[in-house]
Amino acid sequence: MIPRIAVVGYKKSGKTTLVKTISRILQEQGYKVLPIKHIPHKEFTIEKDPNKDTAQLLNTINITAYIAESGETGLLLRCESIEKSIDTIYRIAAALEANVLIFEGFRELFLKDEYTLKIICIKTIEEIKDFDNIEGPYIFCTLSNINDSRIVRLPDDLNILRRLVLSYIDVMNILRKLPKINCGKCRAGSCLKMAELIYRGMATLQECKVLSQRKGVKLVVNDAEIPLNEFVQKLLKNVVKAFVQSLKGVPEKLESVHVYVDFS
Repeated sequence: MIPRIAVVGYKKSGKTTLVKTISRILQEQGYKVLPIKHIPHKEFTIEKDPNKDTAQLLNTINITAYIAESGETGLLLRCESIEKSIDTIYRIAAALEANVLIFEGFRELFLKDEYTLKIICIKTIEEIKDFDNIEGPYIFCTLSNINDSRIVRLPDDLNILRRLVLSYIDVMNILRKLPKINCGKCRAGSCLKMAELIYRGMATLQECKVLSQRKGVKLVVNDAEIPLNEFVQKLLKNVVKAFVQSLKGVPEKLESVHVYVDFS
C-alpha cells in the first residue's frame, strides 16, 4: 500500500501551493512522488480539436500515448469512472516505482479513507465545520492569517507540517509489513493502530499474532494477506513441496517457492 496524501479544500485555498510544498519536502527526503490532480470539469480534454490525431486515437481505443519533440511524454486514458481511473493510477505508480502519491482534490473519495492522510486547506476558521465527517488521519492547514492551535499555518509552521507528513509515511511503511486484515487478536485492535504503536516504540512487529504464527507460509489474495493457522500452513507447505518436487528441473534442495495465479 503506497502512502497516499489527499490535499483538499475549496477553490483558491492554496491546494496546488501545498502540493508543491509537500512534494519538495518529500523529494528532499529521497521519496519518489507522483502528484495526481482532479479536474472537476466534465468537458475537459487535453486535445480540444476532435479532428486531431491524438483525439481520434483516444476515441478509437480509449488509450494512447504521445511523445513530443520537446521531451514531454504523456499517457492518455479514458475510464468509466474516477474509481477505475484511480485503480489505473495505482498500477502506473507501481510501474514508475513511486513511493508516495499526492492527490489534489478528490474530496469525496478520500475524506473517509482511514489509510489516506487528508491535508485540508482552509481560508477561514469557519470552514473547519464543513469537514466534520473525516475518518483517519488529517491536518488542517492554511496560507491565510489564521491563528488557531488546530491549524498548521504556512510558511511559519513548515517544520510542523514536515514532521506530521513524514511521521504518517513512516507509519504507513510499517503498516505495509503487517497483514492488514484487522483480525482483532492483538491489543491494538487494528493493523493501523498497531503500526502507530510500533512507530512510537510502544510495540513490535513480533506482537502481531498473524506474523508470529507464520511458519514460512504466506497466502495473499487480491493483495490482502489471508491468516493461516499452523495446521493449514503445514498442509499447504507440504502440498506445494510435493507438487514442485515432482517437476523436472527443480533443484533437490528447496529453499523457497513462489506461486502466482491470475484469475482475471
